[in-house]
Amino acid sequence: MLLFCLAGPSLAASLGSIAQTDATGTTALLKTSPIIQRAEMMQTSPTIGSVELLNKETAARLVQDAVVSPLWERADQSKGLRVLQHDEILDKGAVIEPAFAPLGEPSSRMVAQNASWLFMIDELPGAHFAHPVKLVLVDATTGEEQELETDWWPKVDNVQLFDTETARTDSKLTTFYREPLVEAKLSTASGILGQLGSIQPLISCDVWAVLACGYNDLPDSFDDDTNGMYNVLRNLGVPDDHIFYVSPHTTHTGVDRPTSRTNVQWAINEVAARSDIKDKVLFLYSSHGNVNFVSCVPGSPDGGSITASEMDNWLDAISCKEMAIIIEACHSGSFIGKYQDGTYVAAENELTGDGETNRVVFTSASSDTSSWPDVDGDSDPNPADTGSESIYGYMMAFGVASADANGDGRLSFGEAHQYAWENDVTRILGWNVPQMIESGLNAANVYHECLQYECYSNLPNPVLALTGTEDYTTSSGEFTRYMLSVTNWNAYPAELFEAAPDLPPWGLNTESSRTWVDIYDTSGNRLYGFCALSSPSELQNLWFAVEKGETPPDGVYVVLRDRRCNEDYASNQVTLEPKILAVVPVDMTAIKRTEPMKFVSNLQYDLPS
Repeated sequence: MLLFCLAGPSLAASLGSIAQTDATGTTALLKTSPIIQRAEMMQTSPTIGSVELLNKETAARLVQDAVVSPLWERADQSKGLRVLQHDEILDKGAVIEPAFAPLGEPSSRMVAQNASWLFMIDELPGAHFAHPVKLVLVDATTGEEQELETDWWPKVDNVQLFDTETARTDSKLTTFYREPLVEAKLSTASGILGQLGSIQPLISCDVWAVLACGYNDLPDSFDDDTNGMYNVLRNLGVPDDHIFYVSPHTTHTGVDRPTSRTNVQWAINEVAARSDIKDKVLFLYSSHGNVNFVSCVPGSPDGGSITASEMDNWLDAISCKEMAIIIEACHSGSFIGKYQDGTYVAAENELTGDGETNRVVFTSASSDTSSWPDVDGDSDPNPADTGSESIYGYMMAFGVASADANGDGRLSFGEAHQYAWENDVTRILGWNVPQMIESGLNAANVYHECLQYECYSNLPNPVLALTGTEDYTTSSGEFTRYMLSVTNWNAYPAELFEAAPDLPPWGLNTESSRTWVDIYDTSGNRLYGFCALSSPSELQNLWFAVEKGETPPDGVYVVLRDRRCNEDYASNQVTLEPKILAVVPVDMTAIKRTEPMKFVSNLQYDLPS
């Protein structure tokens, strides 16, 4: 959005008269302007020809009166405000643009009609980018003002200004600052967490990771995020050669290559070449960003940005049992179509919206909010943290005993996410709402380590078929048995049916299996169950019985209940009413024959051939 306005009619008139006065009359004339009465004109104002220009201090006062003060009065003052002024006057013809244009859109721009002063009004000082910014250009000859509302710091003739945290907090460039109620701080930590506890994995699979620090602005929280996650993985027993780490800071421990688009792809491809369907993969990307993209060391060779669709396509190359994705960037919720108010737009979900069934994603912000570096203050329940406010708590959780909510001695993705959520002061203050989405996985059963007992959130539902009936007699009477089979039985891991003496028994059976199978009618009434199946192949031999001659239920379904992981897998419903064939011989005497049925497709049945 590009707005043009005048600082004030009397100012324009006054400044227009300057060209017709000598230097001795300049100060007296300017003081007659109602807007400049509080601004003292410096005798060292720059000049072009015979025209004396607005000096730096006067331009700052004008912006303060005409733009900043009204903006501050209507702002959410708990979030603070910072105004920066470029320390050199811009030449006529200078082109001012946001550092980055929205994807697929032309960049908005302002052009200096004369020598001009440039201001950046940061409406969320300390927050990660992208977030609301107003660029103001003041014409030093006419006093006319141009404004451009954007989400990034500016660039002038393709040279970025205020592009580092150091520049954005430079007191020499700051003309106005009101700090947030809680203060964002630059990291002073090494970015490496200490020893994170004594959880010992039982390795029965492989864990792989891609870590990417996407911005070069030390000291910054992005570096702390990736270094912190590297240390978590190493403490969990993940070998260094299973972690592919790209960062601009190539001297840091564990870094394999400098960050670039090519090297992010390289790291993903290295994991894709090594992992298989039994493995676990973590992908962490930390940087600035905006809707549907993250920054990738912009301004460097092979840098720029990575879009949500590109990231999804690259990650699709990886085959694994479960993939945990963490994205630290402003507006990162746009990667999964989730908004601050709880709205979910499936069409905007790039990372899990096209059929992925093995992913869980944690984004530091919603599609319409900005994320923050570490923020401390009276409202912060976790003042000892560093790194990015919304996700660094995830890493810290691995060193906090209370984060292990169920007390099982290991920390799941869900438990670490919950700890981060509870300790995120920007969420508590309503500044930001991190997001999570589960796609075929239960976050409570996702781990960054291989465990003795694995959970399987993304298994297919059982496909149930009626295979026949048979009559039998016991001492209790005559019965009809209805025989059922789970036709996709081989999709289920054998460990689901191992004996589980540590779990509650079935009556006197203390060696019942980890997974119990129950048969229900269409009203949800339990008909029969199996507690001691010892292998998935036994799912082909399920049954229940009714007294002979009794009408069976209209239909049934089965539920496989993994007691260790609290996962249920429910089948389709199978109808039990047999089809009756009428065979009519030549003498027209009807002979009835009843046949069992087989499952063809969902709720469709036919006779066996």
